[in-house]
Amino acid sequence: MKVIVCVDDSEFTEFMIQQLLNRRWHDDTQFKILTVLEPISMSPDPRMTEFLTLKREREAKKKLAAWRNLLSRVIPRSLVHIDIRQGSPVEEILKAAVEWQPEKIIMGAHNKGICPRFNLGSVSGSVVKQAFCTVEVLRDTEKAALSK
Repeated sequence: MKVIVCVDDSEFTEFMIQQLLNRRWHDDTQFKILTVLEPISMSPDPRMTEFLTLKREREAKKKLAAWRNLLSRVIPRSLVHIDIRQGSPVEEILKAAVEWQPEKIIMGAHNKGICPRFNLGSVSGSVVKQAFCTVEVLRDTEKAALSK
């Protein structure tokens, strides 16, 4: 089984990784931990934009490598890949899915919308609607309960 795990720099990602670790997986499961860095457009200085982009990439590589090591250690017969992309999260997640052909995409819902109770989120909602494979959207139910 091939699974894309979409992560970002939010605190919710730690919860999501923990949820993965608590599940039973087939021995031959392959994971691709994917993060998409949206372009930085706030700086008029191209050198500053390049510096910030490289810094974000380095930080993302460190986090993804740590999660890869953790998944590999806890799920020892799995193969864990990491993938860092630049661009629109929805487009890059869907592109990765077409290229890698997973059976499932796992991602989180942050509930940042106007009405969190009914809003999947723009990224997760768009991926659910457009992906050719199963998409599982995880929520931190404790935090969701607190925001009601």
